[in-house]
Amino acid sequence: MRAVGESSESQNVFANIWEACSNMNGYVQMHITNTEMRKTIFGDSWNNLPSEEWAKYIRNGKLQNPKNTASSKISDIIKNDYVLNENYVVIKNEKQTKVLYKSIIEFPVFLLHCLKCFVQKYNVVHENGEVLVFELLDDKRLIDSFDRVICHGLINGNKIDPVDFSKKFIILLLRTRFLFDKFIIKRMYDDVNVDGVWSLNELRLSSNDSSGYYSQTRFINYKEWNQNDKILSRNKEILMIQSALRVSYTSPKVMHWITSLLNYLLNYEDVEYYMADFCKVIEDIAKKAVKDNFLSKCKNDVYELGVNTPHIVFNYLDYLLWKNNKEKYKDFVFEFRNSVEHWYPQNPSDGSFDSWVDGKDTFGNLCIIQRDVNSKFSNLSPGSKKETYINRINKGSIKLRIMSEMTVPGNNKVSSYYWREDACKIHEKKMIEILKDNCTLEQ
Repeated sequence: MRAVGESSESQNVFANIWEACSNMNGYVQMHITNTEMRKTIFGDSWNNLPSEEWAKYIRNGKLQNPKNTASSKISDIIKNDYVLNENYVVIKNEKQTKVLYKSIIEFPVFLLHCLKCFVQKYNVVHENGEVLVFELLDDKRLIDSFDRVICHGLINGNKIDPVDFSKKFIILLLRTRFLFDKFIIKRMYDDVNVDGVWSLNELRLSSNDSSGYYSQTRFINYKEWNQNDKILSRNKEILMIQSALRVSYTSPKVMHWITSLLNYLLNYEDVEYYMADFCKVIEDIAKKAVKDNFLSKCKNDVYELGVNTPHIVFNYLDYLLWKNNKEKYKDFVFEFRNSVEHWYPQNPSDGSFDSWVDGKDTFGNLCIIQRDVNSKFSNLSPGSKKETYINRINKGSIKLRIMSEMTVPGNNKVSSYYWREDACKIHEKKMIEILKDNCTLEQ
């Protein structure tokens, strides 16, 4: 803020944009407490991408200070004991139900995403040819990351001007936060969903021009305004693939998919009309991860990474299985299933079944489940798991459900042996074919 200059108006603009963006919960429009300024920045419907022009923020008057709030400094935010004042803005959705929205990342990490977006947008390079920004989104290196860009960055061969950087970055922060709120999933809580559900909604001004409401974000091209079924289906697919990525990469340090999507969105000034292909953009991120870390890594059609199989492989496969049969799996949701489980264990606790050593780590014999379920599954044989925990299985991963369905007697063998010696190979072949077909790799 100091670099913006001595003008109280400039500092006021900077401070209030910072304050509005620093509360990651809810929607940024609602953190601009002055209604007229909200319309000035986000348009009459509260749903327009903010301007890139610094002069417009000055010309239209000062942003009003939020009442009873105190701005948070970077030096405070990165402290271990920092606690955000959770002043949720609560408004009603179309069903007149009070709702709360929580971000999937915290503000320090969001700042790092924005810094990476700044570097790409303005083609910033290190003056000595070194790496300018760290790969990991490590909030403990937040100030260091900004120092590297401001002190060592070059734009078109020229050193960065701190005043110019401050103005451009704070506006980019506001624009990026608007896009993040509108096009990146959040966790929604209301009277019905007390544990939260994935949501992909946007904030709009109601027709009576007095209050805001939430509705599903519209991913459209021109001439699609009246094709509601297509728009709603597209929203659901985008929500599902984003939530697949979210539960695959649980550490904020490696959520690079968010940076990629924000960079994509920042390419379009009239962003609302170029979103029909957004799902493909997200799918491509998942495809690349599966190709690089699994399909290309496993040689000679041997897929035996065992518990080291990346979680994105299971979650992207579940997404494809859901997408190919939405009606059958309409109850499926992505959850934090963070434990890779062997369906047929190495050492079954059922005394009548012997161990399986050589093939147990094959992809066909693996599934992803919650850790508490893993402790229950223990070393039970496939038949015992199916019989004992069928209700949990039917709420779990789609791949797990299919494995359970295929655990039946066959070829004069009991279900567990039939799975190990026959069904597992059939299942793996089908699942690998689906991944290869969708990742455009030769079979």
